[in-house]
Amino acid sequence: MNEQPPYPRRRPSSRTSCGAWASSLLFACLCAMVIFYLGSAMSSIENQFSYQRRLGNAYVRTQQQQHQAMPEVRTFANAEYDPASGVYMIKEGFRPSADKSVQWILDFSTQWCGHCKKLVPEWIKLAQKLQGTKTMPGYVDCGELRQFCEKYKIEGYPTIKLFSKGKIRTYQGARTAGAIYRWLRKKAPEFMATNKRGLAALWEWLINL
Repeated sequence: MNEQPPYPRRRPSSRTSCGAWASSLLFACLCAMVIFYLGSAMSSIENQFSYQRRLGNAYVRTQQQQHQAMPEVRTFANAEYDPASGVYMIKEGFRPSADKSVQWILDFSTQWCGHCKKLVPEWIKLAQKLQGTKTMPGYVDCGELRQFCEKYKIEGYPTIKLFSKGKIRTYQGARTAGAIYRWLRKKAPEFMATNKRGLAALWEWLINL
């Protein structure tokens, strides 16, 4: 006689199979999302470092260009260069004809003179135009350097004189940076050449006509 089992055996439920399949699918989706997230994060980090490298290279290039663009400052005895204006402050004992490789354009002024004060911004503009040339702009305070001004027979203020190749010329034109620059280029072109080439030189020539 066959013994009956104490309870009937259950057949595998279709619900159990579907649950296992759904769990596997959910696990696979989670893995895919994690992989995608990690890949995106790594790509973002790589792009960030790449941007930082590009930014760093651009910064270095900018610094190099600025360094190259800085005008060469020459030193002369008894002439102190003012970086804010680009003008040399003349001191007692200065000799404008001591260095034959350059020429000097000097502004003889006083601090109390109204016309002298009006010339200051134009003189600064002139100094900017003369950067890179062999023409040095200077300022002489005749209130302090009386003997120096008497030596060159300064009678009115401001007086502008050019010291070039052993000769002294007095400027009589309009007291503007453009007019003085054109006068200098006419009187001593060999001292007005710059190291600019190509379009930069053409543009400088056009704006100073």
